[in-house]
Amino acid sequence: MKAALGALVLIAGPAGAAADPAKYIRAELIAESAVPRPGSSMVIGIRMIPRSGWHGYWSNPGESGFAPSVRWTAPTGVTVGPLLHPAPSLLKVGGLTSFVHEGPHILLARVSIPRSAARGTNLPLSATVTWAACTATQCVPLRTTLKLDLIAGSGTPGTSAAALRAAVRKLPRPAPQGRMTVAGDRVRLQLPPLLHIDPRQTRFFPETGVFAGASGATLHNGAIVIDASR
Repeated sequence: MKAALGALVLIAGPAGAAADPAKYIRAELIAESAVPRPGSSMVIGIRMIPRSGWHGYWSNPGESGFAPSVRWTAPTGVTVGPLLHPAPSLLKVGGLTSFVHEGPHILLARVSIPRSAARGTNLPLSATVTWAACTATQCVPLRTTLKLDLIAGSGTPGTSAAALRAAVRKLPRPAPQGRMTVAGDRVRLQLPPLLHIDPRQTRFFPETGVFAGASGATLHNGAIVIDASR
């Protein structure tokens, strides 16, 4: 937890005790298919369901909380890609700027099944997940191990396939190259108009660091311009 938490209160149980995620943000591991086809890849997700008033954090948490991390355990030959986040929301509380996930959200990863896996082979997958659940005044560090019992098979979509496809559509997409200029503590990002972005709904979130004024965009000479202060 960052020193910049300031007025936020860190809640922790007795030494060795873990907080119950269900009291703050419930997590579950879901897959596009319970019977992935050998030689293919598919999307899996960690579905996060916060209780009312609680939120989780983006890959860059900003000035409070910390980003989720996961340690995967998989059979030989099965590989899992990096954790992918949907776009965050901007939260400012007590002078702190944070980048958060409010409400239910799904963190995604892509898992690859080796071609050598015979159909009917058990492919147990587990994820030890560490994350932070916070409100405006308190934060709780959480940790749990989630499991999926996969079997190499036909690749038939499962009950979570539609939810995962919807989550994929919420992932940030690469944009054509823009232009960034820096003057003192001011940063200006200029994007090409062909993106057809509505400035009223545009927000800038830095991959690292914190930009205090990174919350609006304007149109200037046909280009989309975002001004932020570091």
